[in-house]
Amino acid sequence: LSKGMMRDEAVELLETVSQISDRELAEYVAERLDFQPLALAAAAYYVQTVVNSGSLHYNWKAYLDDISTYDQRKEIETVLATESSAYAKTTTTAVEMAIQRAVEADEVLRETFSFLSLCANDDLPLEAVLQFVKVKVKDQPEELLKSKIVRCSLLLVYFEEGNKQKTYLRLHKSVHEALKQNEMFNLKSWETDHNIAKALKIFQSQLEENNKSNAFFKKMMPHCETLLKLMTSEFSSDQRSFKERFTPFLDLDIFINWLCTLADDFRKNSCVFFAKDLVDLACNLLENIDETISGALTRKARIFNMSGAVYRCNGRYNQARELHQKALLILKNIFGENHADVATCFNNLALVYTRLGEYNQAKELHEKALMIRKKIFGENHADVATCCGNLASVYTRLGEYNQAKELHE
Repeated sequence: LSKGMMRDEAVELLETVSQISDRELAEYVAERLDFQPLALAAAAYYVQTVVNSGSLHYNWKAYLDDISTYDQRKEIETVLATESSAYAKTTTTAVEMAIQRAVEADEVLRETFSFLSLCANDDLPLEAVLQFVKVKVKDQPEELLKSKIVRCSLLLVYFEEGNKQKTYLRLHKSVHEALKQNEMFNLKSWETDHNIAKALKIFQSQLEENNKSNAFFKKMMPHCETLLKLMTSEFSSDQRSFKERFTPFLDLDIFINWLCTLADDFRKNSCVFFAKDLVDLACNLLENIDETISGALTRKARIFNMSGAVYRCNGRYNQARELHQKALLILKNIFGENHADVATCFNNLALVYTRLGEYNQAKELHEKALMIRKKIFGENHADVATCCGNLASVYTRLGEYNQAKELHE
């Protein structure tokens, strides 16, 4: 587009989204805002909320004065301003002022942006945002909360293709950068920790509700990764630091369960290096588990099993074998031989022996897993079929093709 067409379109946009009826004034404001659509939309939002809050005589001249004052009060340096001329300093200022106004004027938007500041700049289910907001805002119906969020011009809203019931939000990159680089919420340290804990619980519940959808997990992956990086920057894995910061809001078992769930999903999606970081963190936190609490040892075994699976995918077979053996020892002591979790340990350990080329040991362990699962589930069960397939693969490697054929059938 030519510069003239861009100017005309910018002015028309400003007239559309604002209350400006004076063409000359609209042209002047658009020029001051570098003809950037996002800056114009942010400015219109700011002016409208100020007027709606009772400042009926607030006008565009006052807004431009506010921009100048804001710049003088706070030197703004953003990645966007240095990386691309498309996002000039004026745009960044307009966006920051609009966000600041939103979080000050409406508790719903304050909680919304507070949550989004913990997330990646990717598609996020509206339902997750609503869950976060409802923890703090209890006196407004859900439909009103939803309306306030989706009508905010600083947010991009769309429906999942083929599913009008699934709504997603996304932030414009410059809005996201503004949230990341500026302290707009004036939160105390414990409030930040509380928000992180709330976000983690919401991500966990969202993943559990949609555990059959690989596409949904891929949408949540960047948010989980961003939250974890933020969280681990807030504490080391020593017991004292974790307890001081997060246990008032987050049970350690919930956090470890989240790490294991994420690690398994990342492993299945071939993100094995990040999965390893997750299980290593879970293992570092093991010393904080009170083993006298019911279920603590089985959670410990789960961490060892998950860690072994991740290490196996990373090609670190000796470490994987050691971890699966630790899990097996714990579960056998708790449940005895004939238990589904013990069968899973036998199966996992057998897979490691197969990778190590120790096929006879692998065969023996797969046979034990198969026997236990048949006893528990009967012949016609998916886990039994999995055992048959795994054992058949070992027979194939041993050159015992008739036995492999029978098991595959």
